[in-house]
Amino acid sequence: MMSPFGRKLVTTSPSERGLHKPPPHASLLGSSPLRYREPIPHDRLMHRHPLLSLLIAPLLLNCGGSTEVQATNLEVDRQIRDLISALSPSPPTANSAVKSDWIDRRREIESKLATAGPEVGQAALDRFLESDEPILDIRRGLLRVAVQNLPEETAPLLEALFEEYGEDLGLRTSAIELLAESSPVDAIRLVEPILAARRPGKTYPPAERLVACYAKAAKNAGLTDLAAVTLADYASNLFLDQAGRVVAVKALSNYPGPHTRATLRTVLVESTGDAYLRRMAADALVKQSKVDPETAASLCDILNDVMNKEADVNFQLFLVNMIAKYCP
Repeated sequence: MMSPFGRKLVTTSPSERGLHKPPPHASLLGSSPLRYREPIPHDRLMHRHPLLSLLIAPLLLNCGGSTEVQATNLEVDRQIRDLISALSPSPPTANSAVKSDWIDRRREIESKLATAGPEVGQAALDRFLESDEPILDIRRGLLRVAVQNLPEETAPLLEALFEEYGEDLGLRTSAIELLAESSPVDAIRLVEPILAARRPGKTYPPAERLVACYAKAAKNAGLTDLAAVTLADYASNLFLDQAGRVVAVKALSNYPGPHTRATLRTVLVESTGDAYLRRMAADALVKQSKVDPETAASLCDILNDVMNKEADVNFQLFLVNMIAKYCP
C-alpha cells in the first residue's frame, strides 16, 4: 500500500500491534482515534501486584456475602407474605371449591414454615410485634411460626401475652397452648394455680382450654403422676367449671391406676344431674380397661353396681347398653 508521499506502508493487524478490535459500541465514542488494549487477566494482575490482591479480596468476599444475605432476606420476606396471604380469610362470596383450595393452601404453607428455620421465625416474630393487624388468625399464625422456629426465645413473650389483661382472649389462649408445646414446664407453672383456684382473681381463657393445655403440657414434660393427681382433683370437684371437668375426665383415661379408677367411679355416681359428664366417665373407664388389667377386671362390677342403683331411667338404659356391649 502506497502513501500519498510515495512511500510504502507496512500494515499490521490489530492483534499483531498488541491491540484488539474496538468493541461494538466504539462508534458511540466519536471519531477520535482511540486505541483499545486487551484487558489484563485478573490473575496476572494479582500476580504482579500482591498487595492489591490483599486489599481487594475482603471486598469481593463482602460483596458475595452481602448478595447472599440479600437473597435470603428476600426469600424470607416472600415466605412471610405468603403466610399472611394464606391466613387472610377467603371472600364471603367464595364457593365451596375456592374455600377448599384456601384451606389446603393454608395448611401447606403453615406446615412448610413450621420448620423453616430461625430466620423465618425471627421475621414472623418481628412482623407480629410491629403489626397492629386486626385479623386474629393472622396474628395467631405469625406467633405460631415464630414459636415453632424460636421456641426458647419466644417463651417469655408467650408468658407475657397469657398474663396480659386486655389482650385479645383468643390470642392469650393461643399463647398458653403454644407454650404447652414449646416450654411445657413453664405452661404447667402458669396453669396449675389457676386450676386449683375455685374462683380465679382475673379473667383467663375458658377452663376447658386450660385443662386441655395442662394435660398436654404434663404429657410433653413427662409428669404423668402429677397430671393424674391434678386432673383427678379437678374432675371430682363439684364446684369447678363443668366443661373443664369433662375435659379432665376424658384426659384421665390416659392415666390408668387405682386413683384414676376411683375418681372416675365417683364422677359416675354423682348426683349433679350432668348426664354428659357421667357418660364421659363411663367411656373413660372403658378406654382405661383396654390398657389396665385391674380396671378391665372391675369394669363390669362397677357398671352393674351403678346401674342397679340408678334413679335416672335414661342413664340406666345407657348403662344397660354398655353392659351388653362390654360385659358379655
